Amino acid sequence: MARKGSRKRRRKANSAKAKRRARLRRARAKKRRDEKLPGAPSVPHAAPLPRRGFDYGIRPRIMLVSDMAFLNLWNESDCIAIGYEIRKQHGIRPNVPAVALICRNEAKAREFFQLMRSWMAPPCSTAAVDVLFVKNQPSAEYLLCLGVNWDQFLLRTIGPGAEFDYQPSVTTGTIRKPFPLSHRLDWFKDSSSGKEILVYPVAFAGDEIRHAGERPMNAIGKPMTDVGFVTDAVRFLDSADLAPHTPEYALACASQDPRRGPSHSLLPPQPSPDAVSQQRANQMRRFFAVALARLPYNPSFVRASRALPDCFSAWQIDQAACNLLARSNWPEHGYGQQADMLAIYDNLRHGAEAATDEWMIGFAFDAAKLRRQVTNDLWYLHSALFPDSTADAAEQLRSKGYL
Repeated sequence: MARKGSRKRRRKANSAKAKRRARLRRARAKKRRDEKLPGAPSVPHAAPLPRRGFDYGIRPRIMLVSDMAFLNLWNESDCIAIGYEIRKQHGIRPNVPAVALICRNEAKAREFFQLMRSWMAPPCSTAAVDVLFVKNQPSAEYLLCLGVNWDQFLLRTIGPGAEFDYQPSVTTGTIRKPFPLSHRLDWFKDSSSGKEILVYPVAFAGDEIRHAGERPMNAIGKPMTDVGFVTDAVRFLDSADLAPHTPEYALACASQDPRRGPSHSLLPPQPSPDAVSQQRANQMRRFFAVALARLPYNPSFVRASRALPDCFSAWQIDQAACNLLARSNWPEHGYGQQADMLAIYDNLRHGAEAATDEWMIGFAFDAAKLRRQVTNDLWYLHSALFPDSTADAAEQLRSKGYL
């Protein structure tokens, strides 16, 4: 019995030693990984890191896609002509300038206009639909352009302030219907100047249509003013005056622009170092005003920041510390290999620090975690500014004035 008890104790002792050795191996491996973090971080590009870093000087790029049923319903409604008139009465409004889209398919035309009206529900307005008449003198025609208004679309999908917090890439269905230039368009432009305009469908049941713009709509087909909408956002433009990088240009001209080849881009220009620095300062004050005021009184932050290499700027250290605090504040997004600073950023946009918050004074910082967060933040900045670059991140950013 004594010998059996002795073997059991030896097995327990060996098991405990094996566990200690495993813990030591993990600790040494972690130390080696920490020691490999360079003073001026160099980030590999072969395998992109998860989204554990973030720089508040760069607005994140997002892609939004509008309802593609818009295009399908337009095609199925089979618009064959356009008419202009002054309606004596529409609801309580007298003498309303009106644009009538004459369609063969009544049911699909009704659905098409109901879809556009749904975009105008609060918090949006009737400006949710862009209605443009773009004159093109060289081709002796004009385009009727219908599409989603970008600002209202962002308001509907992301909420207020989206244009300050994101770089949105919006994919929308756009309708371009060409018509021959006529004096009726000029007459309508003059008649509707400064007024709200009714846009509505007319169901056409005949076989042929001529001079639609000069005949009463009820003589052409069935006016469906009940699904129309009144808007003051109708605009009359000239294609020669449209500048690239604008929604109007994308709506009316981009598909015909010769610069949209493989070696040219119509993307907005890269932000300057001063613009990035100013954006960062504004967003840091917006999201972390209390934290930035408390950090100098956190002893572990002071010790950790002093242990970091001199090549790190004060703003890099402050930003990394605030990102660590944010990760701690939203643990569902902030821990481990799956940390997602973009999800945390969205939470920051909808929340605010309490002026009485003091928990960040007791938050435990260490130099290794702070240095790793600086590295991740720097990778994010470099990949946002130079997405195709394989150069050393810190060196390229420093040479371009971003560090």
